[in-house]
Amino acid sequence: MGISLEKSEPGTRLLESYNPLMSLINYSIYIIGILLASFKYRQVLNLIFKDIFLCVLLILALFSTIWSEVPTSTFLHSISLLAITLYGVYFGSSYSLNEMLRLFRWSLAIIAILGLLLALFMPVNAFMIDLRTGLRFQGLLSHPTNCGRIMVLSIVLWLIHALHTKRYRVLSWSVVAICTISLVITNTVSAYLSLLGILIILLLLRTLKTKNVVLILFVLFFITSVITLLSTNYETVLDFFRRDTTGTGRTILWEMVWEKIMEHPVLGYGLNAFWTGLDGPCADIWQRMRWQAPHAHNGLLDVGLQLGFLGMSALLISLVRNVFIAIVELKRSSKLESILPIILIAFIIISNLTDVGVLSARQSIIWFLYVYISTYLSKCILNKRKKYKRYQEIAEIYTPFNTN
Repeated sequence: MGISLEKSEPGTRLLESYNPLMSLINYSIYIIGILLASFKYRQVLNLIFKDIFLCVLLILALFSTIWSEVPTSTFLHSISLLAITLYGVYFGSSYSLNEMLRLFRWSLAIIAILGLLLALFMPVNAFMIDLRTGLRFQGLLSHPTNCGRIMVLSIVLWLIHALHTKRYRVLSWSVVAICTISLVITNTVSAYLSLLGILIILLLLRTLKTKNVVLILFVLFFITSVITLLSTNYETVLDFFRRDTTGTGRTILWEMVWEKIMEHPVLGYGLNAFWTGLDGPCADIWQRMRWQAPHAHNGLLDVGLQLGFLGMSALLISLVRNVFIAIVELKRSSKLESILPIILIAFIIISNLTDVGVLSARQSIIWFLYVYISTYLSKCILNKRKKYKRYQEIAEIYTPFNTN
């Protein structure tokens, strides 16, 4: 889940902040994942190659060690990415969406509860002092932004469970309340906006399912009003959260990142080889920004830095493919499962607009989720083809009888 009790200082790079215990735990988990996938290697390989552009992205990441300026770091992170990918495909091939999300819900609830307990008994480890915004809650995670993102996912999953399942509904709403408290004290604007965006999408999807024209028009009017209100009063909102119109320097950072992408447009700098310290390619940006940004604060741009336009194109095509399949599944079924893929893809997209990259080593939960959803949607296509093939076989058997 990306939980880390270590406190990384601002500007500290992954190679500099090496922690033997955490590395041992991480690589032990990766080995377990590779072993689990090997037990079902035929099914895993069959599913992973269904999203061919996801495979292209993974292959680029693995081979980027060749042109990376920090080959050791790139190689280690490519192995980590491969292991996480195998985990995602294994879970996608072994667990239904409801089973997987049940595991996620309880894991995220435990993170939220333990984080608040840590704040009560060990507040020094649970909070971070931000010179611009003051005291911010990070719980068990390494940064308030990471904590806010995890709490958004937890709120959405438990909220959907509370709305669609009568059993343990009080418990579900209690967890939603706990995660909301954790989210509020993180003081993370991007997490607030992510939650708002996902809730709007959820509301719209649920309304469209009802096919009630009046309700649909009312919800569309409500959503339009909220967007208009925020867009026309964005300066007031930013002042309230102590932010500026550049997104705390993000827009300026994106311009500089784009310049760096154009220097290595085809293959990029290699996986995890750009933000490597004052001796690395990011040094110029750090000096100009006077801010040691840990990543591009945009998932697509981060992929461009690491794997160039080839990586960006592969990710975008894979994303479009999965969105299309998710929409087809949404139209085909009226069950809860039909809504969840779109919601999870929306969470991944929104999370990557202003913050962590999809290939980030520190937030591998994002990549795991994406691989799992891609695998789940590929399995939906395979199941549909099997049903259609079975239907054709039955039709061929009964055709002679019908003609007679």
